[in-house]
Amino acid sequence: MVSGNLLRSNIDIPSGNADSMPRQQRKIMRPFRILRQYLAHHSVFSTSGHPPLRILAIGDGDIASIKLGLQIPLAWMARMLGIKYRLIYASDLPGTPTRGIDLVLIMRVCDKKSLSFAQGLKDKRIPYIYMTDDDLGLVDPETPFVADLVAMNAHDNIVAFAQSATAVVVFSEALRDKFSQYNKETHLLPASSGLLHPLKQPAPSCSHAEQRIGFAGGVLHADNLALIENVMRDLLEANPALVFETIGQQSPGLMGHPRYRHFPHGEMDDFFQLLQSRAWTIGLAPLRDTVFNAAKTDNKYRTYASVGIPGIYSDVAAFKKSVRDRETGLLADNTPQAWRVAIETLLEDASLRRSMAQASAEDAKRRFNLTTICLEYLRVFLSVLEMSGVRAR
Repeated sequence: MVSGNLLRSNIDIPSGNADSMPRQQRKIMRPFRILRQYLAHHSVFSTSGHPPLRILAIGDGDIASIKLGLQIPLAWMARMLGIKYRLIYASDLPGTPTRGIDLVLIMRVCDKKSLSFAQGLKDKRIPYIYMTDDDLGLVDPETPFVADLVAMNAHDNIVAFAQSATAVVVFSEALRDKFSQYNKETHLLPASSGLLHPLKQPAPSCSHAEQRIGFAGGVLHADNLALIENVMRDLLEANPALVFETIGQQSPGLMGHPRYRHFPHGEMDDFFQLLQSRAWTIGLAPLRDTVFNAAKTDNKYRTYASVGIPGIYSDVAAFKKSVRDRETGLLADNTPQAWRVAIETLLEDASLRRSMAQASAEDAKRRFNLTTICLEYLRVFLSVLEMSGVRAR
């Protein structure tokens, strides 16, 4: 269970007269001026005379999606706005008290007991938002853990969650289109990269005689990694200076190769420090073109771009809207030949790598920072609270 303000934040609220500040600092202050306007017109935060907003957040487990979608944004709002929150997992839900809770967030949960809990919130006049970043309701053999999802009747439960929710929050256009059928208050929000602090510039740990190509992802990506394993094996054999590394998901087809290295994922902060320290020449993001993956977010792009790693991404729905080809990354068809050409292109063109790394890092800083993300969350929270008549006290 996580509560209060347990995550640090790299965001400091500037103070002083905005008119006398340099242009860049005035630009930084703009989101906080917007927040102050929110506080002036709404009594949902810890302003004078009003208790802080109290949120109960429920996730399906201790996974990256819950950290990115719930824990990190709520911790930021706890620090910046004084909200109070408690994060629990569905397995801990039985007996959880809801007295004094203003808003409930439920993310990726699809079991019957949790659905009964959610539907019972209406009787208590507590609004809830259902959130998801995956289409877990797909009855498709290519969906991860499909047998478990079918056994718990995930599809029907998720539809019921969405229909009875005050609002739904999703992170991809495909999910917005789907959930809008069940709830007219369906909101498409940007997702965080998960990077909480500006990273220090890494020491030049990568030898000039070594080029590192990497893949970073959770442990359910073996099928995606398989798209490029043979390509990487051929490139490793052809180029003695090339090294392939993975963080999180192992590459079964390359285990035992003298120039393949694997690192465990670790916690979010440690993950980004490790990722930057490896000084990858290129980051790879293969993603199979399946019905399930069509609803996925651009998580790999957010990850690589935030650390300034030039990336190659599958030319599929998850990346088409985020990656500008040859500007913020390369898009590759899911064929061995296309991936080999893309990798060789970037290996041979240092200038293109530098320009893409810079452009993608600037894009990530603009679109995926916590201030931007949390302003969007707050907009939805305020809308839900106003619709529900909560905190009219």
